[in-house]
Amino acid sequence: MAIYTMVLAGGAWMAFRSCVMGVRIDSKGLTERGLGRSKVVPWCVISAINTADGFGLAPAEAPGLILKNGEHRSLAALASYSGGAVDSDYTLIKSAHTNHVAACPDCA
Repeated sequence: MAIYTMVLAGGAWMAFRSCVMGVRIDSKGLTERGLGRSKVVPWCVISAINTADGFGLAPAEAPGLILKNGEHRSLAALASYSGGAVDSDYTLIKSAHTNHVAACPDCA
């Protein structure tokens, strides 16, 4: 009985997390939500937005971040084989970052 309860609880957790996976863009930065983790990247640590190639046998493009410490981070949750979808996501993220930098005294 305990195994069934654990499997049911694990399945419910995975179903919930899969519904909230993706990238959230807000005034503080980007939050990339995966199945078991969430990573927050504040706007102030991002130096540039670019497009990056994904990994695997059939790599897809995804918007990427270049952080001020030199680290390159791909937003794998936004990876797509469609160039139009990647361009749309890139434009949205680039616009939000530009707006933040223009209004933030710490980013200057």
